Amino acid sequence: MIAAWMLYCVAIATLFVVFGEALERALHLTARATRWAWIVALTGSCAVPASAWLRPNAFGALPVPLARAVANGPVMSPRASSTPFPPTRSFSVGDLDAVLAWAWGLSSAAVLFSLARAALRLGALRRGWRRATVDGRVVLVSDNVGPAVAGLWRPQVVLPEWALWLGEGERRLMLAHEDEHVRGGDPWLLAAATVMLALAPWNPVLWWQVRRLRLSVEMDCDARVLMREGDAPAYGELLLRVAQRRAHLPVGAAALGEPASFLGRRIRRMVTALPSWRWAGATAASIIAAATIIAACEAPRPVSPNAGAIRAAAAESSPDAASLRHVAHQYHPEAFAHPLPGTAVALVFDAQDSVIGHAAGVRESHDADCLAVVDRLVPALRTSTFSSGGCAEAADKGQVVVYWKKLK
Repeated sequence: MIAAWMLYCVAIATLFVVFGEALERALHLTARATRWAWIVALTGSCAVPASAWLRPNAFGALPVPLARAVANGPVMSPRASSTPFPPTRSFSVGDLDAVLAWAWGLSSAAVLFSLARAALRLGALRRGWRRATVDGRVVLVSDNVGPAVAGLWRPQVVLPEWALWLGEGERRLMLAHEDEHVRGGDPWLLAAATVMLALAPWNPVLWWQVRRLRLSVEMDCDARVLMREGDAPAYGELLLRVAQRRAHLPVGAAALGEPASFLGRRIRRMVTALPSWRWAGATAASIIAAATIIAACEAPRPVSPNAGAIRAAAAESSPDAASLRHVAHQYHPEAFAHPLPGTAVALVFDAQDSVIGHAAGVRESHDADCLAVVDRLVPALRTSTFSSGGCAEAADKGQVVVYWKKLK
């Protein structure tokens, strides 16, 4: 089921990418902070699967076949104890659970280790930076790190040595940008987004969302700086200069010099005026965002098939299921005489394909799956190691359901 849940998480995150794109467009057209689109997208991508896991009754169910309910080949009857029985069941995604669980845990541990290593590296770097007063501001000066904001509890602006040789106007814009990061709580926001990746580092859509959040954070800061300073040409030249001399930054640092791939979009956003039809566009984008988040919340969660999820059409159309029901009828004809809803016949086969246990009864509400019914009705063989099992169910709820398992 882990593979099915992974695919479910990727699908939900993909829907929230559509949501984020639409809401970001709507927020931009209404001159609002666009970071909220990706904050909600990231939160929803994690919260919806978590809710589906913790409160399954609030979501629809999508049965995922983990194994064939009835094995291929004829099922033995009480008069024929040597009829061949398949030695193994067919492959299913459930067979990958152990490997995927290990991969999930190791990848999460790797991300957490990277975060811890980045924090230690940042601490080591900070010990080598010197304090200086620049344009009346106390900042940290590094050899070639920054401009950026470093630290969570006491964030400080970091300027590279070469920034001290810039003109006063350029430094003013540089410091204004970093001040906006501090006011907006961006170090905490980016750190929280990175921690979310540790929950599901195998999900490439989450990585994309974090990247888009970083871009939105930068564009929001650009907009606030230009609102205060109003010098777009000088600010654009500063972005180009910083991009040319950009140095590698520690993980999670909010910085003026984000990846060069962001630069074109940031400059286009600054120099492009809002269209005259912006309110109509914002309304359309908002409708798309609302429809997408509803679709994400209404998407059915994956569930393993049980006796209630395996329908009779599949059972009745299979000759194996029919043979299984024939064997059950020979052992417990009374169960088939006047069947009631929930009537069950349990069969247990040994490794030589002989019926070594059987019972008739009813399925109860607390039975978790097909094997739980067999174990309850045939308790003497409950602890025996089994190789396969399942159930064959009829379409009419008044008919008998046959539950079975084969021991090793």
